Amino acid sequence: MLSSQYLAPQQIYTRKQLQAQFLIHDATIRTGIFKPKGQESVWIFVTEDKPKDAVQYQDHLQDRKLFWDGQLSGGKDQLIIDHQKNGLELVVFYRKDKRQYEGAGFRYLGPFRYISHTGSSPAHFVLEMVDEDTVGERNPRVFVDPVEREVAASAERRERR
Repeated sequence: MLSSQYLAPQQIYTRKQLQAQFLIHDATIRTGIFKPKGQESVWIFVTEDKPKDAVQYQDHLQDRKLFWDGQLSGGKDQLIIDHQKNGLELVVFYRKDKRQYEGAGFRYLGPFRYISHTGSSPAHFVLEMVDEDTVGERNPRVFVDPVEREVAASAERRERR
């Protein structure tokens, strides 16, 4: 399941609302990178202006590109880098600061894709917004559903016989 199919672009969502909507009980939703169980999506929560007591990651949105620092540990870097290869979409929730939206909410920007990264601890990523008309497309390079891929491969094998 792709989360983007159940989210409205530009809508404000709090983590609490997302937990209720997607029946999430995993506390790691409170982190910057979250992979919901049973979904082919990775959620990225970005707060541009961090509280003074938080790690001062350098994140900013420019047009359709997000210049974003991964986690200091780098533990989720490969998940971001290989998202397309692994049939996962990246969805971005963004806010300027924690108080921008009621309930510490985030604006859902939509699905993004990995473009590049440099460095480590943290890696500095460039992600680009995916056009709405390509969301959910099923081609080998963008958000491939593993079940559909296997059905197509089985059909192709049968045709060759």
